[in-house]
Amino acid sequence: MLVTHDEGAVEALKPDRVLLLPDGTEDLWNPDYQDLVSLA
Repeated sequence: MLVTHDEGAVEALKPDRVLLLPDGTEDLWNPDYQDLVSLA
């Protein structure tokens, strides 16, 4: 598990899943989540 707000790091790692906090909801990664990274 990695916690980051660095968009470049997320792109480089090419994640396949995401854990949405604070709810702890797990989902498959999709490009729409990239927008959330940039908002943080």
